Amino acid sequence: MTGDPRAALARYIENAHGALDGASYYEILNVPRDAPDGQIRDAYYRLAARLHPDLHQVWEGTPLRDKLTSVYSRVTEAYRVLTNGERRVQYDGLLAEGKLRWTADDDARPKRNRPEDQIADAAARKFYRLGVDALATGNAGAAVMNLQFAQQRDPANQVIADALARAREGKS
Repeated sequence: MTGDPRAALARYIENAHGALDGASYYEILNVPRDAPDGQIRDAYYRLAARLHPDLHQVWEGTPLRDKLTSVYSRVTEAYRVLTNGERRVQYDGLLAEGKLRWTADDDARPKRNRPEDQIADAAARKFYRLGVDALATGNAGAAVMNLQFAQQRDPANQVIADALARAREGKS
């Protein structure tokens, strides 16, 4: 491909800025809705390396710089919401309601009941979350190991027992 890289980036910024209000965070980062945190992180860092405003001082004081800053800010916003497990679950619910952006009001929304809320021991809760996350990414071995650690910390907890049974079956 030939052409001026700065002109290509300017076109990208113009297009991305025009699409911001109609794009979900998944679309902004160009990842599927079931993307694991690592894929989201990689997409964010690729975009940040290309779009960070400090890299484009030549556009300082121009409308393009303002658009670049808006796009970069939305990329960062998407990353922060999608890599926070609790916020991501809430955001997916917001998407189902047709809302594309996270707002301060969403921080105040009542939190959905999560299975791990029924685990009192903090270490057990941590191992449970690691186990469930591993199972969701298809790593049943790591899921079983972490859920066994969780069960050692809280042996009578049915939420952990159920997750461990699913992990042993290799199901998410």
